[in-house]
Amino acid sequence: MESHAPVHGSTWVRYKILAYCFGMSVLLYLDRFALSVAQPDIKAQLHLDDLQMGYVTSAFFYVYALAQVPAGWFSDRCGARLTLSLYVAAWSVALIGLGTANGLWSLIVFRALLGLAQAGAYPCAGANNKRWFPIAERGLANSLVTMGGRAGNLLAVVLTPYLMLAVSYFAADSIWPWRPVFMLYGSLGLIWSIGYYRYARNSPREHAACSDVERRYILGESFADDVDPRADHSSVPRSNDSTVFSWLASSTVAHILRSPTLWVMCSISILVNVGWIFLVTFLPTYLKEKHELRIELVGLLVAIPGIASMCGGIFGGRMTDYLVQRYGLKIGRRATGVIASAGAATLYLVALTTEDWRILIGLFAAIGFLIDFGLGSLWAVYQDIAGQRVAAVLGFANMCGNLAAGVFSTEIGRFAKAGNWSTIFMIAAAALFTNFFLWFGVNPTRKMQFEEEHAA
Repeated sequence: MESHAPVHGSTWVRYKILAYCFGMSVLLYLDRFALSVAQPDIKAQLHLDDLQMGYVTSAFFYVYALAQVPAGWFSDRCGARLTLSLYVAAWSVALIGLGTANGLWSLIVFRALLGLAQAGAYPCAGANNKRWFPIAERGLANSLVTMGGRAGNLLAVVLTPYLMLAVSYFAADSIWPWRPVFMLYGSLGLIWSIGYYRYARNSPREHAACSDVERRYILGESFADDVDPRADHSSVPRSNDSTVFSWLASSTVAHILRSPTLWVMCSISILVNVGWIFLVTFLPTYLKEKHELRIELVGLLVAIPGIASMCGGIFGGRMTDYLVQRYGLKIGRRATGVIASAGAATLYLVALTTEDWRILIGLFAAIGFLIDFGLGSLWAVYQDIAGQRVAAVLGFANMCGNLAAGVFSTEIGRFAKAGNWSTIFMIAAAALFTNFFLWFGVNPTRKMQFEEEHAA
């Protein structure tokens, strides 16, 4: 498969859309994981323990998971411009509300609302990348979006402690420092929503600033891939059943249940979340409580795996694009997933053999690099097989993965309360080793077919 770069006269609107999606992903993880950094202070000020904080973390992931498919359906039906703007605005309001929480149940409620609003973010972004990038650029585009998430997590662990210290220094003692920080982060999301809605469009055909050269470059490959060039990219074809429940029952879910490749991919999403969730939730608590490090140092140390993850995402996304062009879809998508799974699993087992926090940070950085090395392929396979239903299919996969993250977050809290960190590492290693074998069963050339697409 060859890729031809746009010629003279092309615009670069797709990269501006991608920049907005990158910014959205930064805010997504900044807002989601600021709680992890503030967790020790929240526990002390609200008189909670590790298990209760595990419930708070799980509340997000359960709601986030269950809302994935409806959020993806809404995005496919209404277009990413409207839905992504609404999702970011809604979760920003929820985060501002989280800054007012005064106990376990209010934390759980606002975290659940945050999860509900964030559920559609990555399905929207995946559908956007499908419609704004040709096949040969999707791996890198996907990796840039996921890199934004890692950058947001990095900002959360580095910036949040210093902002909390600044609030403590300048504000009255009666103000708990994490509250204004959460409200600040929420305000940034409201600003993003306005800017994105003003600039973005649902497809190259709808954007006045997109030149004919860029439009042909984007759409030329995807026409042969999975869509009718005459179709409107802003939404999926309308069925006779207009409600989300009847539509899901009659079409998308039925086809998902019949797709062997998608079930393999969903299993991979489940297990990669089991292997990854510790790094972005309880790693600060692990370093502070197990190794008795200062919160300021914890923030800097946790940034190292975050930076490594970003590098892994970019490198892996570019690698899968290169391998697809050179060896085809099967090898190109499988190779990075196989390498990522085997390597990260092995390093978790190595982490069991040392108590030196300096070595452990290096191991966690390498694990983060490898996990993100495989994410570009993971997203790209969903785009390869899903036709015009990318957001709904990605939503279903995210639902599976985040249900696993919710369950394992509770278990991590339980193990952490007992000081049993080694069990967490062993479970993560087992999950990732299983993924190593599952990647050999991935077939990105086996596309899903929907009834409306046959009838078109």
